[in-house]
Amino acid sequence: MKAVFENNVTFNTNEDFRSQFNSDWAGKLLIVVDEVLLNRREDSERLKNLSTTFTYKVEAKGKDRTEIAFFAKFVLCSNNEYLPILIDAGETRYWVRKIMPLQSDDTNFLQKLKAEIPAFLYFLTQRELS
Repeated sequence: MKAVFENNVTFNTNEDFRSQFNSDWAGKLLIVVDEVLLNRREDSERLKNLSTTFTYKVEAKGKDRTEIAFFAKFVLCSNNEYLPILIDAGETRYWVRKIMPLQSDDTNFLQKLKAEIPAFLYFLTQRELS
């Protein structure tokens, strides 16, 4: 994802997401939480709020909070497929995908993916949306 989004993506932990200090990720376009385990109600409510808000208060350690425009989208990755985060029935703010493991090891897989980026970006820019 860094190869596509560069400095507009950040990779966080559960603790980063729960911390009151958020200046390192609040201004990013894409926030990835790896091995997510945000199964407390307050985690779920915070994520739902962040998914729909237009502004957010940024707080850095030892600095006053400031309000910024907030455009971030979240990618939550987990091997825990049963309860990585609380999702209420009927909730429409999540798109859950189960990714199957690769059939075989390919030591050049990442390089092959990076080589496809220009074609993928071209496809996205030329795609008609209805």
